[in-house]
Amino acid sequence: MRNPDCVIKSSDKMPGLNLPGFRRMIRPRIGLAICLLGLFCAPLVRAQIVQPPEPVDPNPINGETYYLINRASGLQMDLNSNSVTAGDKILQETRSFSSLSQRWAFSKMPDGNWKFSNIENNLCLDSSSAGGSVLTVQNPCTVNTPSQEWTFTYVNNGYNTITNVATGNVLDSVGESTSVGAQLNQTPLSGTPTVNQQWLFRAAYWRGNDMSTAEVEEYDRSTPAENTGNLPWWHDAYLPGQDMLQIFKNAGLNSIRIRPASISTTYQYGSLTYSMSTGPYTKYTLATGTSTTFPINKTSQVFALTNPGFGAVESDWSGVDLAVRAKKLGMSVFLTLFYDGNGGNNPGNWLNQPLASLEGSPENPNGGNGQYLVYNYVKQLLEFYRAAGAMPDMVALGNEANLGLFTNLDGSNYTPNGPTMSAAATAFQLAGLQAVADAATDTSNPVLGSPVAVPLRCVDIDGTPALDTFFKGPKTANLPIDVACQSYYPGWDGAMTQAQFSYAPHGDTNNSFKNPQNVEETTMNAEIADPNAGYPVFTAEDGVAYTNVGGDTPLDDYYGSQLNITPNPASRGFERQYYIDLETVQHNATNHMGMGMDCWACESTPMSGDFYSGTGNGNPGQYWLSAQLGLFDNSTSTVAGSGPGEAALDNATLPAMMGLGGKTDPTLNYMLVSAVNGNILETALASTAPKASLDVATYTGIVSQNQQWQILAQGADVEQYGGPAYNGTNGSNGTILMNNLGDGYFQIVNGNQAGGINVLDNGGITTANSPVMQNSETADVTAITGTNASQEWDIMSVGNCGDIPANCTNPPLTATGDYYMIVNKNSGLVLALAGSAIQQQTPASPSNGDWMVPANQGQLWKIIPVHISATSTPAILAFASAPPMSVPVGGNLGTINVNVQNTAGALIGSPSETVTLTVTGPSGFTQNAASSAGVASFNLSGAPLNVPGVYSLSASSPNLVSAMASFSVVVAPTSITTTSLPSGTVGATYSAPLAATGGVPPYTWSIPSGLPPGLTLNAGTGVISGTPTQAGTDNFTVQLSDSESTPSTASANLSIVIAPAPTPTITASSTTVTISAPGGSGSTMLTVVNFANSAITFTCSGLPAGASCNPGALSSSNTATLQITTTAASTALVSPAKSGTAQTMYALALPGLLAIGGLFATRKRQWQRLFLLLLLLSAGMMMTACNGSNNSGNSGGGTSGTPAGTSTVTVTATDGGQTATLPITLVVQ
Repeated sequence: MRNPDCVIKSSDKMPGLNLPGFRRMIRPRIGLAICLLGLFCAPLVRAQIVQPPEPVDPNPINGETYYLINRASGLQMDLNSNSVTAGDKILQETRSFSSLSQRWAFSKMPDGNWKFSNIENNLCLDSSSAGGSVLTVQNPCTVNTPSQEWTFTYVNNGYNTITNVATGNVLDSVGESTSVGAQLNQTPLSGTPTVNQQWLFRAAYWRGNDMSTAEVEEYDRSTPAENTGNLPWWHDAYLPGQDMLQIFKNAGLNSIRIRPASISTTYQYGSLTYSMSTGPYTKYTLATGTSTTFPINKTSQVFALTNPGFGAVESDWSGVDLAVRAKKLGMSVFLTLFYDGNGGNNPGNWLNQPLASLEGSPENPNGGNGQYLVYNYVKQLLEFYRAAGAMPDMVALGNEANLGLFTNLDGSNYTPNGPTMSAAATAFQLAGLQAVADAATDTSNPVLGSPVAVPLRCVDIDGTPALDTFFKGPKTANLPIDVACQSYYPGWDGAMTQAQFSYAPHGDTNNSFKNPQNVEETTMNAEIADPNAGYPVFTAEDGVAYTNVGGDTPLDDYYGSQLNITPNPASRGFERQYYIDLETVQHNATNHMGMGMDCWACESTPMSGDFYSGTGNGNPGQYWLSAQLGLFDNSTSTVAGSGPGEAALDNATLPAMMGLGGKTDPTLNYMLVSAVNGNILETALASTAPKASLDVATYTGIVSQNQQWQILAQGADVEQYGGPAYNGTNGSNGTILMNNLGDGYFQIVNGNQAGGINVLDNGGITTANSPVMQNSETADVTAITGTNASQEWDIMSVGNCGDIPANCTNPPLTATGDYYMIVNKNSGLVLALAGSAIQQQTPASPSNGDWMVPANQGQLWKIIPVHISATSTPAILAFASAPPMSVPVGGNLGTINVNVQNTAGALIGSPSETVTLTVTGPSGFTQNAASSAGVASFNLSGAPLNVPGVYSLSASSPNLVSAMASFSVVVAPTSITTTSLPSGTVGATYSAPLAATGGVPPYTWSIPSGLPPGLTLNAGTGVISGTPTQAGTDNFTVQLSDSESTPSTASANLSIVIAPAPTPTITASSTTVTISAPGGSGSTMLTVVNFANSAITFTCSGLPAGASCNPGALSSSNTATLQITTTAASTALVSPAKSGTAQTMYALALPGLLAIGGLFATRKRQWQRLFLLLLLLSAGMMMTACNGSNNSGNSGGGTSGTPAGTSTVTVTATDGGQTATLPITLVVQ
């Protein structure tokens, strides 16, 4: 076996090579060789399939409808007597399945928050403050209203707190009341929410999948020993493997069904250890070591019954795990106990137990002997789910229980039947149903947490009995059930509608219609309307066989394999149509009491190499091998049944998924959301004209009718069967009539039908990148002949990267939504957003019958139900903000922006066509401006309006209603707005403007008298200027007149203060100038201020002898450098008057020179002594002569220079009229 971690183990040691040095050098190289060998070999083996992580996303499904159930009271949020009054209160009421007032549509807003709109009155949940408290009320839905927006925080067991965005408070009941009719309010959340602040979202219409074999299938896929073919994980076609439940939720499924069969053991689930001591079954096998804990392996997830007539069944561990996963995704859970529960499913622990041991409860013994086996088991199991945070939303005792429930215990008949029920069957159901209620409300065990609302309870039967007949039994027996649950397979159970039944060629050889009198629609409505029954109907197990692999399911004359002949071959489109038809019938049920549908084990896809994947009736894996009931396609070519003419595919979602998930529900309107920018498809400008163009608009939270679309299957009306006869030779029944299953394509109809029915159309053009438009419907949607292929579209899953890693390098999207491609029947091209244009484009690859590969994100669309709607009217132009009511003469309009306003009153951006803005006014004034397409902004700030009067402003564009406004250009009263003037200074330049408003410019100004001397007024500009010559305060009156024919005047009293001229001064950077010796210089920086002019000169006085003053030029900053220079004394070396002294010195110096020469020349000691004496005598006489010369005065030709010492130098600055002085201390050292 390859060592994937490249670890050298002790068993890898080599004999004789155990030296330390050898180990350090050789062993790593051996390990590297082993690793390289493993890497080299790895590509030869396909990577193991890995189960994806389980996501947490408890938010509701966008566009889905829910009941909101309070945890404390178990009551449902409701209107006040179906009120349609804005501002009316919201209540909590007893559950009703028929009242639309308890159903609330959840719509996600652009900011990620949510609105709740009521299905009965279409008003939105809102807030209102009254008397210091915050009440919950209803109001018309509006855009950008925080009080109508809410967020959710998940708690457990499906419950959430619901927080209002505006108030920050959470939804509650007044006074924490649990009473029927109590008003709802909002209260602050302090730490852990109270039970009154917690709300369960339970789907109003269930769309689900029976997961009874799911986890063992997941185990098989992720276990190499089981998945020998490395078959791929389940996935949306545009992504690799995903969590199975996440795929369901993305596709619109809001619930799952689980069917465990319990044994007596202890389960370990996460940190929860739970003993199941009362399980009824013994005939299952357990792996060694699983008595106290159940690891994730096949044994923990499924048990194989010893009786070969039944397949593998789900364990409690797996059931709880699936329920927890579903709750983390905000999905409802339907729990069916006792699996099949009939004679072949023999409960060994209860074998030979009498009725007295099974019936009753501690509160109601009901004749039991005190063992309460049914009650204890059901209560214990339900509390296991509750403790794990996954309390089911609905519970049934027995699957298709009318076929037999514990028939061989002690001879008692526990099988429920109608119209009467046996005493044993009644006692069995009463005990178990009471246990369900008690498990929800039990407060004795802290591990359970807070009580929860009692789940819905039902009796589940197959499709054989007539509903209206059977459910008289439970009603008569007073069973506390809420729902009639039923399996429905057309191949087993017959026609869906009376029209379908009347059409069908009965008596076929496969005997697929055992009870043709039981028309599903007829018996369902009869049961609902019957006061002796009257339960909502949930088809808890549905399916259609579109192939007949292995004969596992009966042939189906309506949707499945019996139609696999010309001209109506079986197809996956027909399987999708089955769910569309069933949903239609249930939505149209009496009193709105069609509750939902649940596909049976529709995740199942074939797999080989596993004990549970054998073929044929009786094999444990018979159903998840078959490809005929699925929502995912085949993954191996070794199993037939991919569909006629289709290649083997790879476990990706099938078209049936969108039918089951409500993406093609004919009773709903949808918005088509582009993957490019989140904008929604609409008819441009809400036009109802044929061939009108399409575009996209910003989603505001309110969707106009022209932004809504119905998706209606062409020629597939379940209520209208019985078309023209087709006489053929194929098929078991010889003659086949054309039915209304359609051709697998849809008309996509615009919701704005004020001008007739308009549908998506490509105009018969098959060229890529050509426009798609809306056009008048040319063939009724129910027609099966004479249809228009240009107006028919299929809706395809998006892909496919599948299990091929190279195709998933750049998947087009993330896992956060379900996207589709919309393909035209005529051209094979797909609907796409290209810039702002709606086109049909070429995909990356054509349809394979299940999905298409997109060429770009513009080809991808989400399909989301719409519940908050606005009536469409033609879009109008609107000013983004209202123009001013008045403009003063000479003023302007500034910038005017023009937008398009949709029918919800929301501005949706500039129009796509050119807009012309026109301004008209008095005296024939006209001004026009045109915008470019897509931009409607007009800058009018450069266009003054000088003529008083009333003006009109209009914005116009082709095909749009113009925007109109008026305003006035007014003459305001003349007024001088200057209230004070700045001060001036004598000799300084002065200038100050006067200002005014109103009147008609230009103005004329005057000041009769009183201006300060030296100042004057400019009558045209109103500027006072000049040079003041006299200090003081001058008061005067300013007068103004405008340019009207009869001038308007104004006056104002003002004053100007003129200050005296300031005294000029001079300063220095240093007032001491130090010169180190005569002959040197020094400087300082002078600064002058307050001189009248800049022609300033500097002079110095008080300089010592030989010193001079050199001022520099005055700079622009009024500074100048002052330099003072001194002179040094000098003396002549030979003076004519003293030449004798010099000659004497020369004479005396001569002996000295001779003495020096002799001293060095002689070597005789006596001569050296004589010359030394002579040198000393000569030096002494020279010194005497020099001293005499220096003391004789300086009259012989030298200069004295600047004397050392300190003196005061006065610097004077003058501009010719003003003077300033500054003393400077001069120090000569």
